[in-house]
Amino acid sequence: MIISRTPLRISFVGGGSDLAAYYRHAPGAVVSTAIDKYIYITVNRKFDSRIRASYSVTEIVDNVDEVRHELIREALKLVGVDGGIEITSISDIPSEGTGLGSSSTYTVGLLTALYGYIGRHVGAERLAREACEIEIKRCGRPIGKQDQYMAAYGGLQYMQFNPDESVFVDPIICPPALRQTLRSHLMLMFMGTTRASSAILTEQRSNTEHDSGRISMRLAASCTTAGWPRSSWRPGSAMGASMSGTTARARPAPSAARCLARAAAASCCCTRTRRATSPSSARFPNCAASNLPLSRKAPK
Repeated sequence: MIISRTPLRISFVGGGSDLAAYYRHAPGAVVSTAIDKYIYITVNRKFDSRIRASYSVTEIVDNVDEVRHELIREALKLVGVDGGIEITSISDIPSEGTGLGSSSTYTVGLLTALYGYIGRHVGAERLAREACEIEIKRCGRPIGKQDQYMAAYGGLQYMQFNPDESVFVDPIICPPALRQTLRSHLMLMFMGTTRASSAILTEQRSNTEHDSGRISMRLAASCTTAGWPRSSWRPGSAMGASMSGTTARARPAPSAARCLARAAAASCCCTRTRRATSPSSARFPNCAASNLPLSRKAPK
């Protein structure tokens, strides 16, 4: 039996700039962190040649094309598993609609487990890229890329999304004192409701595609004015300003990536190691904690 554990995430700034409608014209950038809430995927060999998939419902089918769950179906096809398998999932939070990137986390965890099932080790960059292919290209979901890359890399990350479809993932290494300050000022609560993100993201993508440039994102301005300097940074100084009043109609200005880079570098000593190999899970917001520490080394 193969069991994968993949972290959910929260996003601080830059959300929406990971949509293709934005980053194909100017690089997008996001600062996000994985949290210590997970989705678990188990994969086991079935005694016959059928496929059993158990999530909110249970499917038992004869071949992969009959699987109704589109993420499971496309992941099986991509990895090359066509039968004789059982797939189950468990989540620490409601399975969807909480705004924590659960569908992408599920996809990355499923790919991890399936590759382990066939005896292959696949790195974080490939897991994220293939999860994007499944969700965005094959299933046609109107989503961005940050959730897949956060689920695959974990930790606290500065991510840049480029017009050529490449993604730069840079770990943000926080001094212990700053990390503790951030941790003591964050609280995550479940309000008892869920929502579908597809409608919101579809509207955001449409507004981004038709924006004539008159709409500017409060995020870029708040990052520039607050700056997150180590000497005067206070929790909420930039994030609170960027979150207040932000709607699906806003999109980052072209300078957002540079603002985020300066902010991250000033406050958290952001390293610039491209596509650095980092954990598939991390505690919130103790980005370098748990048994899988971040690394400054480039992948082998």
